[in-house]
Amino acid sequence: MPISELALEALTQMLDRRYSTWDKKRRSVLQIILKTLKTFFRHFPSLDQSPPFPPLAKGAGGGGRVAEVRYRLIDWETRHFFQGAIL
Repeated sequence: MPISELALEALTQMLDRRYSTWDKKRRSVLQIILKTLKTFFRHFPSLDQSPPFPPLAKGAGGGGRVAEVRYRLIDWETRHFFQGAIL
């Protein structure tokens, strides 16, 4: 699992689960997690962009292939790429 996926998994689990925050308010901890997730997602290409695929290093087992991006940023400007359910 790539480090970005591991970080994303850890942050979303921290957001979803309840745990002791000791002297910090839960809302303060959630704000930190949400801000970090927002920063993290801003680095993904949006739906209207072709992703900037960096080539993998030949020594890294990539053989010069292009890396795949599994995630895309969906925001207010790109929401029109989705359509409602077809009934």
